[in-house]
Amino acid sequence: MIKLADNQLFRRFSAESRRRLAAAATKRSYRDGAEIFDESSVPESICLIASGEVQLVKGPAGSRAVVLATVGPGDYFGEIGVMYRKERITGARAKGPVVLYKIPEADFRKALACEPPAVTRDISAKVVDYLRAIDEKFVTETLRKEKIHLIGELAGSIIHDFKNPLTSIRLAGSVIQQEHQEAETRRCCQIIQCQAERMAGMAQQLLDFARGHTDLKIEALPLADLFEEFRTLNQEFLSNSRVTLRIAAAHGVARADRARLLRVLQNLVGNSVDALAAKGGSVWLEAARQRGGVRITVRDDGPGIPAAIRGRVFEPFFSQGKKGGSGLGLTIAKSLVEAHGGRLTLEFPAGRGTTFRISLPGR
Repeated sequence: MIKLADNQLFRRFSAESRRRLAAAATKRSYRDGAEIFDESSVPESICLIASGEVQLVKGPAGSRAVVLATVGPGDYFGEIGVMYRKERITGARAKGPVVLYKIPEADFRKALACEPPAVTRDISAKVVDYLRAIDEKFVTETLRKEKIHLIGELAGSIIHDFKNPLTSIRLAGSVIQQEHQEAETRRCCQIIQCQAERMAGMAQQLLDFARGHTDLKIEALPLADLFEEFRTLNQEFLSNSRVTLRIAAAHGVARADRARLLRVLQNLVGNSVDALAAKGGSVWLEAARQRGGVRITVRDDGPGIPAAIRGRVFEPFFSQGKKGGSGLGLTIAKSLVEAHGGRLTLEFPAGRGTTFRISLPGR
């Protein structure tokens, strides 16, 4: 917990002004995700952070808002509207539990008027730097959202164009399966039908991601069965690589959408196969029960992810060292897991390799 007297803003003022500001300050607590103030609201106070982090956001409320900056303990925000008597240019929301000191606008302006011009210049310089940074971030995020919108339009076109060919493929596979009863023929026909369904599902999932909404078909999924289905669907893909898929353990039943969870596994395992392409190696699938659900682990013994880019791997369109990569695989995987009310995290074991952990509701 950062004391009021140790805040960056507070230290700029003289002892007398600090005393007056401290007397005017009120302490407020916010839960995770709570709105501290709305974009375009009338500024009534400046906020000094005692503990926790605050996201400065622009755009619609909720997860689709653009996060322009994150400020933490000892920092302050809301000074632009207070100093220039303008409407807020961003909203602010708590990222985890947050404790703030709020100083009313009138008291802050009185204290500022009693200080030398250098204090106002220092605060104004910080405002200019902040505005430059959020302007760059907003432009970047706007372009990124436009790309995602275009991808959504493309996915919609793909779904429309694929409908008739995929229907014909499934019908042809069904007819062949009925006419030929040999075990191998039936197995191949089942693979054709499953893969055709996967193609249609993947296009739909891309469209869902672009729209920011996913309709889930939740069912009880024994993870041992799901892993075996994943192995079967990827048998050809893995046989053409130098990678061995190993199912280490498969305990528990997830409450999840089967097709979506298969897509998550496909993206994670596919990343590992790409990382292991040069020298080969192994990818392990594991599942275990945990309190309130299940935990799925996808790990490999590859070279790992360079430290310099670890914080960016879930960003849309970020791709490193992959030929033809869209940069959306991990982003979509994360969005699908979160649509289930779960979490996708990344770990870096000592030595080498990469580990992804998926936490999902279960029974």
